[in-house]
Amino acid sequence: MIWQRALFAVFGVNIESVTIVVTAFMVGLGLGGLVGGLFSRWFAANLLALFGAIEIAIGICGFFSLTLIGWLDGATSGASLVGVSARSFMLLLLPTVLMGASLPVLVAHVVARTGNVGTTVGGLYCANTLGSAAACFVGAVFLFGVAGQQGSVILAAALNCLVGVGALVVGRRPGGQAPTPLAADADTPGPVLGAAGGGLGIPFPVALLAAAVAGYVALAWEIVWIRAYFFVSRGTASSIVLVLGFYLTGWAVGALLGRYLCRPDAGTSGEQRLRWLLIGIVTSDLLGFALIPLLGGAVRVVPYWCTLPLVALATLIFGALLPLISHSALRPDKNVGGRMGAIHMANLCGAAAGSLVTGFVLMELWSLQSIALLLALTGLAAAALLTPSLRPGRWLLPALTSLALVAWWSSDPLFAHIYERLLKKTEYPEGYEFRQVIENRSGVISVTPTGRVFGTGAYDGVFNTKLVNDRNGIARAYAIGMLHPTPREVFMVGLASGSWAQVVAHHPGVEKLTIVEINPSYRAIVRDHPAVASVLENPKVEIISDDARRWLAAHEGRRYDLVVMNTIHHWRAHSSHLLSREFMAAVRRHLKPGGVMYYNSTRSERAQLTGASYFPHALRLSGMIAVSDQPILINKPRWQQYLRDFSIDGRRVLRLEEAAHRRRLAELAALPDTLDGEPQKYGMERRRSLLTRLSGLAPITQDNMGHEWSRF
Repeated sequence: MIWQRALFAVFGVNIESVTIVVTAFMVGLGLGGLVGGLFSRWFAANLLALFGAIEIAIGICGFFSLTLIGWLDGATSGASLVGVSARSFMLLLLPTVLMGASLPVLVAHVVARTGNVGTTVGGLYCANTLGSAAACFVGAVFLFGVAGQQGSVILAAALNCLVGVGALVVGRRPGGQAPTPLAADADTPGPVLGAAGGGLGIPFPVALLAAAVAGYVALAWEIVWIRAYFFVSRGTASSIVLVLGFYLTGWAVGALLGRYLCRPDAGTSGEQRLRWLLIGIVTSDLLGFALIPLLGGAVRVVPYWCTLPLVALATLIFGALLPLISHSALRPDKNVGGRMGAIHMANLCGAAAGSLVTGFVLMELWSLQSIALLLALTGLAAAALLTPSLRPGRWLLPALTSLALVAWWSSDPLFAHIYERLLKKTEYPEGYEFRQVIENRSGVISVTPTGRVFGTGAYDGVFNTKLVNDRNGIARAYAIGMLHPTPREVFMVGLASGSWAQVVAHHPGVEKLTIVEINPSYRAIVRDHPAVASVLENPKVEIISDDARRWLAAHEGRRYDLVVMNTIHHWRAHSSHLLSREFMAAVRRHLKPGGVMYYNSTRSERAQLTGASYFPHALRLSGMIAVSDQPILINKPRWQQYLRDFSIDGRRVLRLEEAAHRRRLAELAALPDTLDGEPQKYGMERRRSLLTRLSGLAPITQDNMGHEWSRF
């Protein structure tokens, strides 16, 4: 989790980055499975010592990992996405291969002692996955917010080394090493259905295919559920990690169930295991399909996190599959480690494909409802493949077909107004419907009947450029006329509703406005609203679909008079990438002499302190902070004249023949008068006052991640 966050600083935080990082992790772990299988044969007499050495090596890699990722950030500045991806993959290759190698090595060690593949894989997989789930819960609730990235990585590295040393110590004790592995011929067909040790007659290629399909479906469901929970939580980092924690908990319990079904004393024949497997697949499949509609109904009465145990229930069967597949295809012989590594790699490659196809392709083409229906039908089809092996099986295929038809028919009523329910929660009125919803791989954009814009469940502005009846605090955008007299070249982070862009583009001094927006679909909603639509055709405006941080790193030579960020909420996932000292340093390199960075702290005092402590000059205007390397001089008469003359599309913003407009002009013209008084919530404040008032706080850095772990 920490490596993902750190690499996002290199890649940027968009769907391409997420897909590349996740795929690199999965492929590395899968290759590790093959390597671990080879190691388990080469070092068969000393497997526990080998495992200990692997864990210590992972700990050493982990300890230096953030330093290496920081080096990568500098070395790849301005490189293409392909170049950055290749170097990142090479950086991750060694530690992820080592991580992937540990399971086959341990399987070979324990199978040599127990003679049972299924119970071994189930027990080890349960313990391993339960540990991962615990890391999610501890990280989200406590560790990440207290220890930050570096502290969390040091703790993880220390645990790796502790486990490694423990394995070495135990391996040196009398009886610590495993007995010589069984010498059965791995190429001999498996025994009859129901044998105790393993090798239940399922061909090895079929086992590889089954493991790959299981990995694909499991990761595809995870992506679908994360989208729903990320939306309902309004984009908190903890929601993603909590979903992952319960997801892994379900896997762990499922692995324990698989272990039980593979025990010789469980009294289950091979056919009975298949029956349990069929029941589990169908149940998990239908629960996974119904989980999002259940979430939409539940949040009307309880907090969203109360529904997370449903995620664990829906993933239970996925955890049972690997032990059952392994037990059905592998003999407890000298080749068990190698073949277990191959099954593990197939499972992880399927998972990587699930992430790539679902997150990168399907979410760009289909709605959440359509993807959930596809996965439900895929699960039922997989269950149908088991029916020929069961007796009597004549009724099973019609039953599964009927369930598929029910899922198809019920998807529309189940998913009707799903995003409206997830957004409004306890305040959802029946029949409430968004004016517009756009789903793509970058997120979900919704527009309410009153014209409020929400990006993945969080408020993102309204379509308004009027200073009178100011619904969105648009006066803060006009304030650039007070902060910089002639901002000829302007860089803006984010398009959102287009209201800020419309105002900045019509500043009389602006000659070029470059906007970098991570979600290209914001252009579609801007195009549909007359108040802001003309910004898309403005010859001064260039809109680029990319991550702002990555774009700036790739264009080191570009310099700007003004950088504007009406940034996301300070508590949302990845907000610290834009509010940290490191991003301030990146922007500073792109400012011309006298240039100003003007950003929204979203009422975070730590975000205000970060800019004020990094730059020598700063002013606060309401929740906005203006920072610069040179003094920011306020010319009150110029500011007043600027407001009087400001026009958008040829129409004056303030019509001074109307009393309400004259009162608004007087209010705004008086803002500079608040500079030397007591700090006011909606007034202005100098840097000295800011630093004094906020002296007890810590600035936001990439390492401490600001407020990201303070909200569920």
